[in-house]
Amino acid sequence: MAPVPTSVIRAVPREALTKLSIQRPTRVSLSQLYTIGRHVLDSSSPGRYLIPAQFLHAELPIRLSQTLNILQSPLVPQAFTSMPTFKKFTQQYYDYISILMSTSKPDNKKKEEEFTNVIRLLKKEHRNNLLSLRQTFREIVD
Repeated sequence: MAPVPTSVIRAVPREALTKLSIQRPTRVSLSQLYTIGRHVLDSSSPGRYLIPAQFLHAELPIRLSQTLNILQSPLVPQAFTSMPTFKKFTQQYYDYISILMSTSKPDNKKKEEEFTNVIRLLKKEHRNNLLSLRQTFREIVD
């Protein structure tokens, strides 16, 4: 899987982030997740991933922008926010939102596959960022 081109990563306008962060994320119960997952696994339809992809396309920017608000709030200790690793971690959230907003809505199988590849890449990058964040915690404690 190729990395997302840097041309896709652009500055997210402050107004767009504000609009995203004040939206309410869609509530999803475990029962609903199970039902959708069961449908996807049991279906042999080529478009079975389309509805979950559309849901993620709409929801992930909202949820990531709300997380970004928390990361930039006074609730996070100053010692932590001044660490370069934390700044990089926070910048990644901007990049994730930008990438997701630049990705076209998955409304057919080809776009769904492209979106799925983007999600896989973001998941892999985020795992590495969480390891960096763990290192930041260790630096503060030591």
